[in-house]
Amino acid sequence: MALLLEYSTDYGVTVKGDNLFIEGVFAKAMVKNENSRVYPIALLEREVSKLLPKIENKQLFGQLNHPEEPQIDLSRVAIRIDELFWVKNELFGKAKVLDTPMGEIAKTLVREGQIGISSRGIGTVGADGIVRDNYQLITFDLVADPSTTEMVSCVHESIRRDDSFEKMMKIWIQKTRELNNK
Repeated sequence: MALLLEYSTDYGVTVKGDNLFIEGVFAKAMVKNENSRVYPIALLEREVSKLLPKIENKQLFGQLNHPEEPQIDLSRVAIRIDELFWVKNELFGKAKVLDTPMGEIAKTLVREGQIGISSRGIGTVGADGIVRDNYQLITFDLVADPSTTEMVSCVHESIRRDDSFEKMMKIWIQKTRELNNK
């Protein structure tokens, strides 16, 4: 099985006191992504459901950069994933950037606009680009990709909004949950 990594910049940043949170789309199903992979929604739903107990126990951590191995290296932890939920084929999430050495670096990168969120899992991909049923979602990591300019503007715009962005994000999340429950 291969280590499968996916990248998203469709999120915003919320600052609450000294705490920094990343909220937004963490993954998408049924859409060909930048790596030419398609994740079936049933597959991602299955894998996300396996992560929910870890989230409830505040035990789902992500690192700064993807490691070469699938295991989570606690010395590189930068975020704790606090929430994951579906709206149609988009997986929304919320992660707290932690006060760890890697978390402090991540905070600086967020302020400079050079960071994104990326899923980490293992599995195989068919010749058709569809991720196979043996896929196992492990976590989400923070990654840098300076060539992605939309990521930079997203973070800069979001961080300047402070309280108004936080209010907007709460309303947006509530509305998407209501739509998801219909």
